[in-house]
Amino acid sequence: MALTREGAGSKTARMKRPQSTVITSPAVALVIGLAILCQSGPASAARPELPGVSLGDLDDTEVALLVEILDAQFDPCGKPRSLMEAVKDSATCATAPKLANYAVGQIQRGLSKRQVVKELLKEQKRLTVKHDFSLTGRPSIGSASAKVTVVEFFDFQCPHCKTVASKVANLVKSKGARIVYKQFPLEFHPAAKTAAVFAVAAHSQGKWEAVHDLLFANQDKLDDALVEKLTKESGADMAKLQSAKAAATTMVEQDRREGDAAGLEGTPTFFVNGRMVDYEELEGAIDEALKGGG
Repeated sequence: MALTREGAGSKTARMKRPQSTVITSPAVALVIGLAILCQSGPASAARPELPGVSLGDLDDTEVALLVEILDAQFDPCGKPRSLMEAVKDSATCATAPKLANYAVGQIQRGLSKRQVVKELLKEQKRLTVKHDFSLTGRPSIGSASAKVTVVEFFDFQCPHCKTVASKVANLVKSKGARIVYKQFPLEFHPAAKTAAVFAVAAHSQGKWEAVHDLLFANQDKLDDALVEKLTKESGADMAKLQSAKAAATTMVEQDRREGDAAGLEGTPTFFVNGRMVDYEELEGAIDEALKGGG
């Protein structure tokens, strides 16, 4: 049987499959395109309201991880509630949002839940543990009866210590606070311990500030011989200083042990009324302590 082309009036022609619609009108195309864009995609998880906490660019999975961690940790201010509840009531626990923001940063670094919790607990200890240090005989600026005492652990060969030295001293003076200097000579700075010992020994003659400034001014070329030369230039009695070196060495070594016990990882490190703070947080921490919050 011969195959013939079906005519327009045949049943087959009348029931042919619907063809794809071709949009020829630009206006119609625009309307449909906008409708497609306006269609809602998959609903994303609601981001929690956390006062004082920036979630940054965390995606939904990361936000869920943050919530899980905050729900599982305890209030750092000691109330019987979760860290999440403390964050939402940050007016009664200023530490809580700081910890939550810290957790956000660790999640952004790509750390696992276990790693984030480990780092968070370390940070909580840093923010909440109050340290007691031996301050007797240490160089200081300000009244011993000041409401706020800043303790600085530093190293004479630490570039950042030199950079912030005058800024910190001026800040403390402007706030009516007291700063006490403790030595933390780092092993990879060959002249740092010698500098610390000579400066502390000179303190017994009232020459701390002069030696301190001379050592920092010549930081990039310090060695043991130059430390001794600069100490002499400060006007210190070198015979008396030699007699004071043994006690000064003991003091420097005690400072180093106390810094290690407090968890120091570098210099300069600051404590405001016993609580460790970063340099960037120093002024705020002093203000908070002056108000009675520390």
